Amino acid sequence: MIVLLMADNSREKWHELIAQVEDTGVHGFELNFGCPHGITERGMGAAAGQDPEIAKMVVEWVMEKATIPVITKLRATVHSVVPTGRASVEGGTNALSLINTIQSITGVDLDTFVPNPYVAGKSVFGGYCGPAVKPIALKMLTAIAQDPITSRVPISGIGGVSTRKAAV
Repeated sequence: MIVLLMADNSREKWHELIAQVEDTGVHGFELNFGCPHGITERGMGAAAGQDPEIAKMVVEWVMEKATIPVITKLRATVHSVVPTGRASVEGGTNALSLINTIQSITGVDLDTFVPNPYVAGKSVFGGYCGPAVKPIALKMLTAIAQDPITSRVPISGIGGVSTRKAAV
């Protein structure tokens, strides 16, 4: 089992999380550097995925503590995934995965003009995924696979995979 992780950007928080989750007997970690849902103001998820310096720093913190394989999940909505991918490899990640969901608004309630999804009149951006993102994922996967630094580690193509045929 591989567990997807996201934490506040502090060495202590990452070390604490790594120790707690490793104690459960998991087989690996996937660092969520692509999550488009909120909490970017705390430097989490997508914030790490769009800043190679933050990505490298967090990967280094995780690698200081982790004793099991670490995969770094890259963000889709950047000009190029290569800089963050390189930073993650230089930080010591064992593998890369891409792409995460794409920040989106799935619709707008025409009575209230509040974007969906919403609860009690409040809304947040969502993550768009599925077959429509596969061409974007393939383009980014190719860029990572062709780069001399990022191609040094295993790469998992995950964006847009919805069937076994799509996975192949």
